[in-house]
Amino acid sequence: MALLLLLLCSVASAAPLAKRMVDMTYTFDETTLNYPGMKKFELSTVQNGMTDEDSGCAAVVDITAKANDDPDAEATVQDLQQWESTTGQSLNETILLLRSGWGKRWGDREAFFGTAGDDPNQLHYPGLAPDAARWLVENRNVFGIGVDTLSFDNGPSLTKDVHQILLGHGLFGIENMANMEQLPIYGATLYVMPMKIGDASGALPES
Repeated sequence: MALLLLLLCSVASAAPLAKRMVDMTYTFDETTLNYPGMKKFELSTVQNGMTDEDSGCAAVVDITAKANDDPDAEATVQDLQQWESTTGQSLNETILLLRSGWGKRWGDREAFFGTAGDDPNQLHYPGLAPDAARWLVENRNVFGIGVDTLSFDNGPSLTKDVHQILLGHGLFGIENMANMEQLPIYGATLYVMPMKIGDASGALPES
């Protein structure tokens, strides 16, 4: 499973000194929305450990309009190529962020999961298309992918092909990202760190 991390973003505008930090994580606590069938969050104390930090430039591919029309929408190869055409930038050496607008649903379990029950076969939310994942690993050198949904495979996916493709090629994945709507489509520098846990002084380096 992909590791959910603390993500801080420094967004630089045209003015050299106009920078701000955007915290893109939800706190891990008793209100955390967990994937159906998985154990709910519990906090226990462990000894400190070392951790690595990852950083990279964010490439935000926005599929909000598609997701508004279809909760199971997928970002396609065409969406990725259109992003490059529109921005004049390459996805190479970026962290690809898939923005669907799902973050506004956080806190409402039924709206975020697309179902009121716990059956993982009844989930509905957007994601990345398997063909787009294959295109990325075969044609671009991206460091990882982040989504504002429960998973980077869309809700109806049972085989989790995107997980297998991306993680199988050594890319990292970040799920349940917050505040993605505050980012520009290109140019934000992302700092990836351990998860943010409520009422805790630290976090595990890996999960």
